[in-house]
Amino acid sequence: MFHYFSIDLPLLVPGSLVLDGWPGIPHGKLGLGAQPPSLDPVRKLGIPADRLRSAVNAMLCFKDGFTPPSLFNGHLRPWAESMGACLVMYYEDSEAAMEVSKVGLRMRMSMIDAGLASHDSAAHTTLKEWGSFIKVTVPPGACPVTK
Repeated sequence: MFHYFSIDLPLLVPGSLVLDGWPGIPHGKLGLGAQPPSLDPVRKLGIPADRLRSAVNAMLCFKDGFTPPSLFNGHLRPWAESMGACLVMYYEDSEAAMEVSKVGLRMRMSMIDAGLASHDSAAHTTLKEWGSFIKVTVPPGACPVTK
């Protein structure tokens, strides 16, 4: 499942990291370079890891029996987690612009199925809240949603 935002908005490119607007490290200095969005701020809320994993798997259409590299501790799991974080981070903007409503619906249903929300409006509120927590970890101006 892919979520279309804009042709010139880099999200996550396998094998490399391309994040628009992420401030560069000054020459000769050490520091935090570009990082993909992470679900760590959501984990810090005390969300059960198995439920969060189930929700992300459902959002990305991973089904039972899906090949292991993207599931649990497979070598592609960081990609799946980052893609899930991207979807959650941009959920509110996407819903406000009424873009790809089927993706938003799938995300809300994934939350309900994973036991992270009791109904659609609760899932909507939770996704917006989580998105705001994830956005705090991204520097201002990095990863802009363009129109």
